[in-house]
Amino acid sequence: MMSAKTKRTSKHTYAERVLGAYSQAQREHRRQSVHIATLRAQVRKMAQARKDKLGPQWTSWVGKAVHRLEEQGFLRPVDSSGYVSMTAEGKKAVNLARRKLFGAAVSHVTTPFEEELLWRNVAEQFSPASHVSALRLSAPPVAGKKRRQSARMRELTEDEEEAEEEPSASRRGTTTKRRRTTGAVSASARQSVTTPQKPLSKMNKAELKAKILALRSGTPQTLQQADAESQHLREQLRNARRELDVLRRRSRFFGEPDEALTDLDEDEGDVLRAPSSGAVPTTPTPPKTDRPQMMGVTRTESGSLIPGVSGRPTPAPSEDRPSWPQRDVTPTRHGEDLGDVFMDVHADLGAAEGGGRVLTPDLTPTREVRDQDVDRTSGLREELTNAQISLNQMMTEAEILRTELAQKDERLVSLAEKEAAIAGLQAILTARDATIAEKGNVLSEHLEALTETRTTLEERDGRIAELQRIVQDTIVEKDRAIEETVASKDATISQLQAILESVKAEATELGDKAQAFERSADAFEAELLLLREQYVDAQETARNLQTDLENAVTRAEEFEERVAEMDNVLEERNSAKQLAMEMEERIREKKLELAEKNEMMLQKDALISAINAQHRVLNAELTQALESAQGLSTRIATIEEEAAATEARLRSEVDSVQVEMQELSESLATLRSEKVAVDSQSEDFRGRVIVLARNLQTSRSEHTAAKATILDLLGTMDAVQSSRDEEVRTSAAAKEALSIVEAEAAKLREQIHETVLEIQQCRGELAVKQVALVTEQTNSSMLRSDLTVARADLEKARSVLETSEKEIEGVREGLKDAMNEAEDLRVAKQADEGTISAMKGVFERLRKAQVEWISELDEKIASALPSSMPAAC
Repeated sequence: MMSAKTKRTSKHTYAERVLGAYSQAQREHRRQSVHIATLRAQVRKMAQARKDKLGPQWTSWVGKAVHRLEEQGFLRPVDSSGYVSMTAEGKKAVNLARRKLFGAAVSHVTTPFEEELLWRNVAEQFSPASHVSALRLSAPPVAGKKRRQSARMRELTEDEEEAEEEPSASRRGTTTKRRRTTGAVSASARQSVTTPQKPLSKMNKAELKAKILALRSGTPQTLQQADAESQHLREQLRNARRELDVLRRRSRFFGEPDEALTDLDEDEGDVLRAPSSGAVPTTPTPPKTDRPQMMGVTRTESGSLIPGVSGRPTPAPSEDRPSWPQRDVTPTRHGEDLGDVFMDVHADLGAAEGGGRVLTPDLTPTREVRDQDVDRTSGLREELTNAQISLNQMMTEAEILRTELAQKDERLVSLAEKEAAIAGLQAILTARDATIAEKGNVLSEHLEALTETRTTLEERDGRIAELQRIVQDTIVEKDRAIEETVASKDATISQLQAILESVKAEATELGDKAQAFERSADAFEAELLLLREQYVDAQETARNLQTDLENAVTRAEEFEERVAEMDNVLEERNSAKQLAMEMEERIREKKLELAEKNEMMLQKDALISAINAQHRVLNAELTQALESAQGLSTRIATIEEEAAATEARLRSEVDSVQVEMQELSESLATLRSEKVAVDSQSEDFRGRVIVLARNLQTSRSEHTAAKATILDLLGTMDAVQSSRDEEVRTSAAAKEALSIVEAEAAKLREQIHETVLEIQQCRGELAVKQVALVTEQTNSSMLRSDLTVARADLEKARSVLETSEKEIEGVREGLKDAMNEAEDLRVAKQADEGTISAMKGVFERLRKAQVEWISELDEKIASALPSSMPAAC
């Protein structure tokens, strides 16, 4: 069938609308807190953009949604003015939903549809409707079209809000639409819904300790219960033994005790570990008095038959029964008596011949006695069959007790396995404590190294500040000296007119000094060029560091992709674990089926062929289960190989990351060396500033000497007036030289400022590299922990497979034992049938002998009658 599209659009709950409006308002206003009026306006704007119709009381529902989110801990009021902000728990829930939907990508730009999915997921986390949906998922399925779980939860919350928002039918004139319900949820069903148990790999240290304590507290009680149940089963087995002994005593008529019962006692002795001290000893039966036996049959003193089972004489015949069975032997003439069929013929003949007595009908048993003997024989056969049936029932009960004892032993073994699991968990806890201690030591070492680098940077900052202060002091002193020289020159211009020649000489000296200053300026320019070249080299190193950082980012992205591949491998491992659980369940079902088949085989001997056919079917299913288990083991082996390959690949990646870390450390070392070079250059600059200060001091001394000469030559004013213009030009040249020196000082300030900026930039890059290093280390540690968890899960799956194989071998052995017991029972049954057929032959032979003896007796009686008649006459 073709899927038909519906015109119904997905509805948004007010919680989703409020969350989306909060996110949009926070992005637009760039604030952490948002006013509730802003949220209402944003909800209306988003509804208009989506063409979504709001109800008449949507403003109040927005306020209720905000208060509900505050109660659930997602939002919190900032103050009483109506501003709300997101809590830490809400931020955690948003980050969790974002990672769940979009992965671990940080720079993921979400679309409007993805935003709707995100806020819907967050609202479902904080909505109580998720528990109701879990109940509906656990309810039995109803025939109809299947829908997604999220759609059911969303429709439930929408229907609840619509039912609350719409007024009742009593207030409105129109009929309201009946609310659709998907199923009633009872209180017991709410109580039955529990959160799934967290796996051991995701538990923290406190949860693991609590689990260990719970297992330890539960183990002695279960052991006591198992001991009590095993004692009860042993008591039942003793009672069955006693009943079997009674059956043996009753079956004394058939000879020695049955071999099957003797074997059963021996097997039971194997099952029971030690005899109970409270068992009642069996008392020996008193010896019975010997009764006269004739032809191997016990009789009373009067000659009546005594059966071997009941031990009681034959009762008197009933009156309503016929005196002779018509189908066995034909009656004799004149209703004469046949006598006892079990009497010894030779003994009677000897007695008749030796004693001279004639056998009369009074000495022979009647026909009713013989009929009663035949009936007793049939009754004995029925008692024999009943005894066999009860014996089979007792054997089945003994087998059931054996299976129950085996189950108790298996429970004890499972308890031992739980103890081993507890020990394994303790080992895991100790290993985790050791790893935490190692990581703490490594972290403390990194923190110490970081503090050392910070102290060195602070010391260098102090040195740079001192250099700046020294340069500023020298500039201030130079400015002051220049001002003083200009004032003194202005004051002594009138006096310098008289000393023209000396001033010319001084002018030539000043020209030489100006040339020296020019040479120093050239040297400063050369040094400035060198500094610029060094700055270009520093920029190139910064670019190289930037490229290294970009390469590290790309490698981190590749690393995240490989982590995603590892997650896929883990998902495959989880599917393999689920398959192993399914195989365990199937093996349990097969065990139950085997137990049922064994009981049927023990209870019904007539259906041995059918049980053998079912046994073959079960063998085929077991072979299929073994083949599937082998396939699962091969699959787990392949998964282990893949995990080993991924582990090797991750190790290689970790090695490459370590190499990159070494490269980063080398680059940091080069940066430190460059910083040391910059520090040395700053020291050189400081030395040069000191040299300039010394030159200024020498120029001051020379200026004082020139001033003294000018004071001495005040008398030569006339000669100085002619050279005044030249002096003005020389002063202008001096001012220009001072301006050049000031420009060079400004350049030096700029260079120092640029070096400080470069140092700060190097610090920032160093911090970024350290952060990247820490993130790489955390990622590698997380991957190592995930690998350890995967290995533990694989080991568990392997142990489960081994235990399932052992259980299958135990089932096979039990099945073989059952087959052997069935064969023994079949042999015993054949032996019993042979004994019964032999008894039938003996009975037929006795009957023939009795008929012959009766006919011979009749002939003797007939021959004796004519001879006695004449004597009587």
